[in-house]
Amino acid sequence: MVKPLQAAFGGGPADAILARLDASGSQLTFSTYLGGSGEDYGNGVAVDRLGRVYLAGTTNSTNFPIKNAIQPVFRGVYDGFVAKLNVTASALDYSTYLGGSGDDEVWAMSVDQPDRPWIIGTTTSADFPLTTDALQSIAGGGLDGFITELNLAGTALKFSTYFGGSNDDYMEGIFLDHNGGIYLTGTTLSSNFPTKNALQPALGGSSDAFVMKIAER
Repeated sequence: MVKPLQAAFGGGPADAILARLDASGSQLTFSTYLGGSGEDYGNGVAVDRLGRVYLAGTTNSTNFPIKNAIQPVFRGVYDGFVAKLNVTASALDYSTYLGGSGDDEVWAMSVDQPDRPWIIGTTTSADFPLTTDALQSIAGGGLDGFITELNLAGTALKFSTYFGGSNDDYMEGIFLDHNGGIYLTGTTLSSNFPTKNALQPALGGSSDAFVMKIAER
């Protein structure tokens, strides 16, 4: 490891790792473990305008490295996590669990123009943390997608919602444009997946891909 935040493997089957190469791609300038004694998977990474790095993923470690957390306690089968490093990658600005009492898995993340992190994934939790302006405030059934935005300081949820139908729905990809648009992709098995202005309004088979756009919150 090179200038690590966590030099030693945390234990269990897997730790998340984060690494940075120089501009030529020929030299490792930073690398670190990030994890506790369970399973820790880093599934999404983003960099904001100041060069600060964000890492998001999934963990079942009750001792995952936490700092200045919105949710300091592990709650479920698996929880998501979101971590932000400082500009020099020498310390965590914050690190938090994200999840309810079920299985919560983060699959991707991005950072918008004001440098707020957006995190997406799937959940089975009936008590996943939501905001009052959620697009969908009740889980649809099976696995539901979730879309969550943290505030600039990482001290609170700015927006969080379920999104899905009565079967399994997987929120898998996110892209943020320069005009505040939020684009999401994934897979659904739900015949009642929420659609609007759709090119294809009905489920075509046992599972379909979906593409959706929501306005900046």
